[in-house]
Amino acid sequence: MRLPHLLLSIIPTLLGTGTVFAAEAGSAENPAPPGVAFLYNANITVGLTVDVGAIPAGNVSVIPVIGGALVGPKFSGNIFFSLYLALSFFTFLTLTYLTYLHVPSLNPRQVPPLSSHLIPHPKHTGSYLPRIGKILAIGADWGLSTSAGYYYSDMRAQIRTMDGANIYVQMAGLMQGNNGLIYVRTTFQTGHKDYWWLNYAFAFGTMKASGTGFVVDMWHLTS
Repeated sequence: MRLPHLLLSIIPTLLGTGTVFAAEAGSAENPAPPGVAFLYNANITVGLTVDVGAIPAGNVSVIPVIGGALVGPKFSGNIFFSLYLALSFFTFLTLTYLTYLHVPSLNPRQVPPLSSHLIPHPKHTGSYLPRIGKILAIGADWGLSTSAGYYYSDMRAQIRTMDGANIYVQMAGLMQGNNGLIYVRTTFQTGHKDYWWLNYAFAFGTMKASGTGFVVDMWHLTS
């Protein structure tokens, strides 16, 4: 018969303890965000789209990858900097020569790449960047367009760096809204010792359509 009175005496204590625990949990600091580092910028060239047709989930299309190039600080870093310095100096001399000769038929801003190691800058018209890797004509983007207006991307591609590493890339993501950006999660596979760390990298980025295919900006977590 004394059990109800015992419970009534314990309940306030339990409630007080719960309040203390809740207060302590609420006062905990938020964890620090992980570190993020830029991985590369890629220009992917694509071919003609193959329309697979409508399936229960939406409409499927296949966009073949036929080439491209990429630049990034962690891909052939030594080659990147040495090429950059050498080609920048060579470009400066060439443009100076053309400018002082006043060649009327050639605008210096329209000078084509002076080497197969240069590609057009993705954001600055008339400028070029050293190419440190190329995208082979292997792979495609298997896309699914839904009736709700979403686009699911599933791209497979093959990278070959200038120091001879072959890297298999798989990007999967979703485009929503009207900004044209596809937010992708990326995984890599390679047996090359200098890029072995990519097998375990957590990479993510954005992909957006361009005049010749897609422009990709990629980052990865560092901690």
